[in-house]
Amino acid sequence: MHPRAVTLCAVAALLAAAVLRADDKPAAPPDAKPGLKEGADLPGPFRPFNVANGKNEGKFHCPLCEHGLDPGVLVFVKNADFNSAPRWKPVQSLLKQLDTYVGDNPKARLMAAAVFHDDALPDVFAEDDARAARADEIRRQKGDLTRVLLTLDGLPSLQKGNYDLDPTADVIVVLYDKMKIRKVFKGLAEKDVAAVMAEVKAKPAPAKK
Repeated sequence: MHPRAVTLCAVAALLAAAVLRADDKPAAPPDAKPGLKEGADLPGPFRPFNVANGKNEGKFHCPLCEHGLDPGVLVFVKNADFNSAPRWKPVQSLLKQLDTYVGDNPKARLMAAAVFHDDALPDVFAEDDARAARADEIRRQKGDLTRVLLTLDGLPSLQKGNYDLDPTADVIVVLYDKMKIRKVFKGLAEKDVAAVMAEVKAKPAPAKK
């Protein structure tokens, strides 16, 4: 078997094991601060509903599992208001720039996904009608995006996968490589988009032999 295939199989097995162990992990102590820590391991797999782009569109599927140790960007967006320019425009700008970068730099092997989650839709799996309505709203924002995955999940599901998102941040951007968190940005204004993209471009993954 090709070495890369072996590596991806091994990573997939580890991710699957992490899912099985998720329910066995002890709860965080009451004084633990929520959030994802730079330098820590990425919590692991989660299964949002894939709203648009990618071969798993219309399905519940983990955006991490097929990318192995390659780098990625996760943009967690809480209660997205597509009619509020101050809140939505920075996210829209970042997603467009990520989409362009992924297309222009295939050797970087970068995966980028936006993960929308709403207080009003805690159970994306069970609430079919509400999920479909929200997915339609998100899909209408797709525009010319073709590479960034647009997904929808519920906060309880994310927390079950140990994605303890800071409740004070409407947007959290997580950059990771080799399943290690490289950088975390909390909050996103127009002025922050350039800094996020500079960090994305600072350490492209080396080409695989």
